Amino acid sequence: TGYTPNVAARNLRARRSLIVLVVVPDIGNPFFSEVLLGIDTTLSAAGYGIVIGNLGNRAEMEERFVDMAFAGQVDGVILLNGSVPTGRGRSLVEAKVPLVAACEIIPGAA
Repeated sequence: TGYTPNVAARNLRARRSLIVLVVVPDIGNPFFSEVLLGIDTTLSAAGYGIVIGNLGNRAEMEERFVDMAFAGQVDGVILLNGSVPTGRGRSLVEAKVPLVAACEIIPGAA
């Protein structure tokens, strides 16, 4: 019949996005291209997509990533930057999405 399910509507109803935000300090660093390729391959196999959050050494980008998590636009976050993003007086930790730190140790993280 040509029916195509609306994935966005299905995900909205299920309250999940099937998207993981990967925060990188600088996308221009060739090290991260290999890491991102591995993350993308693994997430794709599990049915997830990625959004690359390039900080580009600009602290104001952190606020945008925090807003994405609070708005439910991502189901999880992988931090490759060595710190937990903050913005508008709140931390990404408060968004209650799963966080994974990779490549860098985050001081004070448990």
